[in-house]
Amino acid sequence: MATYASRHPKLSILAAVIVALLILLAIFDWNWLRGPVERMASAKTERPVSLGHFDVKLSWPPVIQLRDVHIGNIQGASPPQMIAADEIDVAVDVRSLFGHDIVIPHVRLEKPDVHLQRLADGSTNWTFGKPGKPSEGSVKVLGLAVDHGNIEYADRMLDIDVSVQAATGPSQLNDSPLHRSLTTQLAFKGHYGKTPFDGTASTGDVLSLQETGKPFALLTKFTLNKTRISADGSVTDLLKPSAIDAQLSVAGPDLALLYPALPVALPNSPPYRFAGRFVMHDKTYAYNGFKGVIGKSDIAGDASFTPRTPRPFLEAKLRSNYLSLEDLGPLIGTGPRPGSIPKNADGTPEVSPRADAVMKAGTGRVLPQKAFKLDKLNAMDTALTLDVKKLNVPDELPLEDLHASLKVDAGKLQLSPLKLGVASGSIVAYVTLDGRQDPIAIDATIDVSHARLAELFPTVKAMRTSAGAVGAKVHLIGRGNSIATLLATSNGTAQFAMSGGTVSNLMMEAVGLDGGEIIKYLVRGDEQTPIRCAGAAFKVSEGVATSNVIVFDTGDTRVDGDGYVDMKNEQFDVLLKPEPKDRSILALRVPVRLHGSFAKPGYSLKAGELALRGGAAIALGLVNPLLALVPLIETGPGTNTDCAAVFRATASAVKDDKTK
Repeated sequence: MATYASRHPKLSILAAVIVALLILLAIFDWNWLRGPVERMASAKTERPVSLGHFDVKLSWPPVIQLRDVHIGNIQGASPPQMIAADEIDVAVDVRSLFGHDIVIPHVRLEKPDVHLQRLADGSTNWTFGKPGKPSEGSVKVLGLAVDHGNIEYADRMLDIDVSVQAATGPSQLNDSPLHRSLTTQLAFKGHYGKTPFDGTASTGDVLSLQETGKPFALLTKFTLNKTRISADGSVTDLLKPSAIDAQLSVAGPDLALLYPALPVALPNSPPYRFAGRFVMHDKTYAYNGFKGVIGKSDIAGDASFTPRTPRPFLEAKLRSNYLSLEDLGPLIGTGPRPGSIPKNADGTPEVSPRADAVMKAGTGRVLPQKAFKLDKLNAMDTALTLDVKKLNVPDELPLEDLHASLKVDAGKLQLSPLKLGVASGSIVAYVTLDGRQDPIAIDATIDVSHARLAELFPTVKAMRTSAGAVGAKVHLIGRGNSIATLLATSNGTAQFAMSGGTVSNLMMEAVGLDGGEIIKYLVRGDEQTPIRCAGAAFKVSEGVATSNVIVFDTGDTRVDGDGYVDMKNEQFDVLLKPEPKDRSILALRVPVRLHGSFAKPGYSLKAGELALRGGAAIALGLVNPLLALVPLIETGPGTNTDCAAVFRATASAVKDDKTK
């Protein structure tokens, strides 16, 4: 019977040759090829390559085992040596040897000293071959494992320098079962631009470097310019991430410290902390379902950042159950209250941007002086909404809730609108800040509607039983790089009005210094007097608001006034002239002057008229003590106000008066 070899002699010979080759490969001393491999590698990579030992492990893919390896750097990079390692195992994709690029699926380094660099022209020293000549081909390293070594990474395009110490062992960051497979431990420090950072990380055996599409686990904690960041998730392709999915926690003293290391122009803030899910996909970074606090305020929502050209785009939808007005102060340049200077654990003043703002606060100025940063306003486009259920404000401010819709497009900021709940009514503002000009141009329209009189002055006891609603309309245009300078240069109008309702009779008599009526209401109790109408209209020119009309007319007293408010110098001077409509004794009805600075307001009585009445009382009292009361007897010459004329002067505000 014929054997298989006699029937298929050619196949038998081929099989024998293959077996012989396999045996030869198994016993072959690959180190004989060390010299030719060095020369071929040096020519292919265009850099010096030296090997202390060369071997091949027959597997799939085959692994080239190198010992005492030294690989030079690309021209223009420093130091002159890119890699020095005791051992390097290189897995080779055999199929790629017949193509344009040689693909290295995995490299393992033992005790290496590695210097990875990207130069200003975008060239990288980990892509081997001739830069700018793709026809020459290249060597692409997809995965990297490091055991007890040092890696230096410098990126001149992003201005990043980082030094990484790698070791093999269990993770020290988290002892949960999910992280026991993170056997590579990294300690790193460096800087991003001028911003320093340092931290630790745990990962698996292999880091995917580029174009693998395979995620690797990463657990890290680090500090970036006093900001503490921790992440637990996965990253796809380390040097050029194509996807990130991690739980991210961030905490720090001031959100503004993240810029420009994080290319998001965030406002100044008190200390904060957040936690949420961070995802990067298709070049868009999203922070979803995050929750946290800024100062004393809670904040939650979703945000995304897209690094598009010519400006990146930030979109956020934020919500808060409880927002402290003090925490919004740094956003507009007011800073925290002087009494809330932050302290360290030992009681010493905290050194931070927030503490700085507090220390500079006692300047006697009330309007925010801090300059807007034009570079931040022009740094990115923004679409942001904020909904606040409850505002925490000082007792004297009747603010309740807030809704803001903010857009920034090419340096032009629009609040469209800003809504505030106030005294059971509302303030609706439409504001445009044009940062394309220096100084910034502002155009603001503010409407107040249905604000209840009794709630507008929550700390004034006499106002608690008042009734009626107030309307107002303000329109201002100006130029300046802070709120103070914007108001100091503003032009426009301001109008306030109400009709109907009631007000404390005792308070109105106190305004008129009517002692007899004050005594009457103190003895038998306060009463309400009807409000016939009230209104004020101001013309604003170069930061000075001058009154056209000021009237407050009740069934008991009519008060007329005139004056000005100087927002440039933060001064005001308003004269109120009460005119009673009833007869009374012990009345010192003289004009009342309200004046002073915004920081230190005051009042006084008009000295001439007060002295005239007082002198007459003293002179008559010398004749007969009872006659001393004659100059204090009020005959009530006051007349009713022409409310129609008042309403014509304050027409815009009257439209917002619910009780007219």
